[in-house]
Amino acid sequence: MNSRVGQYLDDHPFVALSLLVFIAVSAIPVAFFLIFVISTTIVACMGVVVLEGVVISVGGIALLCVLCGLGVLSLAVSGVLSICYIALSTLINYWHTPK
Repeated sequence: MNSRVGQYLDDHPFVALSLLVFIAVSAIPVAFFLIFVISTTIVACMGVVVLEGVVISVGGIALLCVLCGLGVLSLAVSGVLSICYIALSTLINYWHTPK
């Protein structure tokens, strides 16, 4: 108790007791507030993780659907182009055959 505050509290025991009681009583609300803050932070982080997982899952399913649709479309276009090529080449060969 070499500081000025320590010497003041040595000289005024009622103020020291009041300060000690205030610190002891205010520890409970401060502890509840800190528990609330920590639990809210943990729940928010878990919520963000869950939300991010849902968004990534939905995005992955949408991407899979789009890629499957593009695969079917490319097969259909490839089939149509192959049929057109075969038909045209057959017609050209038929028209230009020597008689």
